[in-house]
Amino acid sequence: MHDLEDHQPQTGSMLGLILSPFCWIMFAYLACMISVSFDIPAIHDAAILARWPLLGLMAAVGLIPALTGGVVRSAPILWMGIFLVVAGLSSFWTLDFEYTILRVLSLVLLFLAALIGWSAYARTPIRAANVFDVLFLIATLTAVGGFIFRMGDLGGEGRYVGLHNRATGAGSYAALFLPVIIYQARYRFRGLLSLFAWMIVFALLGQIVLSGARVALVVSLVVCFALWFDFYGKRALVALALLLFIAPIPIILDQRQADKVEEGSRKIIRAESIGTFTGRLDRWKFGIEKWTERPVIGFGFGSSRTLASMDQPWRFRLQPGEVFNLHSDQIEALLDLGIVGATPFVLFWISVAWLGWKIILRPRDDARQRGMAALGGTFYAFADTFMHGGFLAAGGGVASFSWMMIALLCTMALAPTPSATLSLPTRQTVPMARLTAAISRRNRPVRESLPSVRQVVQRR
Repeated sequence: MHDLEDHQPQTGSMLGLILSPFCWIMFAYLACMISVSFDIPAIHDAAILARWPLLGLMAAVGLIPALTGGVVRSAPILWMGIFLVVAGLSSFWTLDFEYTILRVLSLVLLFLAALIGWSAYARTPIRAANVFDVLFLIATLTAVGGFIFRMGDLGGEGRYVGLHNRATGAGSYAALFLPVIIYQARYRFRGLLSLFAWMIVFALLGQIVLSGARVALVVSLVVCFALWFDFYGKRALVALALLLFIAPIPIILDQRQADKVEEGSRKIIRAESIGTFTGRLDRWKFGIEKWTERPVIGFGFGSSRTLASMDQPWRFRLQPGEVFNLHSDQIEALLDLGIVGATPFVLFWISVAWLGWKIILRPRDDARQRGMAALGGTFYAFADTFMHGGFLAAGGGVASFSWMMIALLCTMALAPTPSATLSLPTRQTVPMARLTAAISRRNRPVRESLPSVRQVVQRR
């Protein structure tokens, strides 16, 4: 195992992004997709117009590294491809043929851009570092920009939204970015740049807490502690002990701080909405009820978005034809495609979990540590599929960043192991050479170590 305790990957500086047209296009596309959820009308409207052309360009450009370096052969990519085939075939029995075709085509473009293109591009360490640098720049710009734009204002509901139009968006994006920024701060950067990266880490944590996005908060805390212990080992235990000792001191010294903490906790937890999962429970029940009517093939991909307004508009106070979100990609896949489509979708996530397990067991090298960061983002993407409907919606930024994390996970999990690619450091070469020579001398055949008859006669 290779010790990365004081190791910085030799992957060049961030200036390498300037020389990479692929990264420029990637940055433009991802910046556009996250801008779709911004609360700034001019930027939001421009992003809505530019997202599909940029996705098409990203899909086309993404084929270049796949054709030149080969497609990453991974089980998640295979199962997602099968899922998209089933989704396309559902156009023969869907409730809205045009909508199904357009939505399938949008996911096919995202599939080509992310799981085919980005996974192939990130095969080399330098290119993988470039992808992480792109994510770092976008996370930094949105975190800092959100603070400047809101000037610390939490909004009318007491939940921080940053640049986004909803607090949930602020928490979701921060949770996706967080593992990557932790990796950057720990391994990619040094000195003042590393300190700045850690500031972004804490800014994202604060954004998640103040946004009141409960799933993002729980998952982020789990991911942070997991990466913390994996990246720092025993030092993490010492830091955790100090944190637990120091954190209660302000509350003990000033009772008013306890009242503020209690008030803030009520806004974040929102206990009154936990029983209904903030209104999601009735939506999930509706999805399961309608699935039982067509359990095998479903109603057609995307039909769940308009089925409620067509069948039971009074139940959710909808207008005829109004778009409806089940807030669960899992139930949406089941309702739209039945067991035929839900099966490859479930197998897709099982294969993703298997790759994550391979990353955990992998020897500690650069690919493994990057893979751990991608696994952290993927873990949130998976948890989010149970609470929102963004993973299978290529028009939203959550899908783009979630698919990118999975693409990086596929690439890092299948990267060559250190024993096959890394040579021993120079300082170990001489001792190891001596040890090898000693072992070879000890293992020489007996006939080579005994003197010959002629040598015995000459000695006499």
